[in-house]
Amino acid sequence: ELVGIPLAQPRVFDGTRRRVTLLDDALGGGWAVVGVDVTSADWDAAQEVCRCTRATRLHVESAETFPRDVRGATVVIDLDGRLEAELAPYRGRFMLVRPDGIIAATWQNHWA
Repeated sequence: ELVGIPLAQPRVFDGTRRRVTLLDDALGGGWAVVGVDVTSADWDAAQEVCRCTRATRLHVESAETFPRDVRGATVVIDLDGRLEAELAPYRGRFMLVRPDGIIAATWQNHWA
């Protein structure tokens, strides 16, 4: 599990701002919900967590080279392979990241 450890700080392409930045800058200074290759339906199901924590929504695209639009979320693409390597086991999952960059929780939405 990645709970209790800090996220790496790789360079990412921020699809919302159309610029290269560090992951920390894309996360912002507060709580963040990070979805790794999750669907729009998954994001809809995660709305309550985002609302309760007032979290920034960050969508990580690991297999794409051009970000797709995810309503209400900043979409980032890994530029140097570090983020993809760290988050590979968590494709299809969410992470709740504390303001200090430590992963507080992970979960996966289960659809019947």
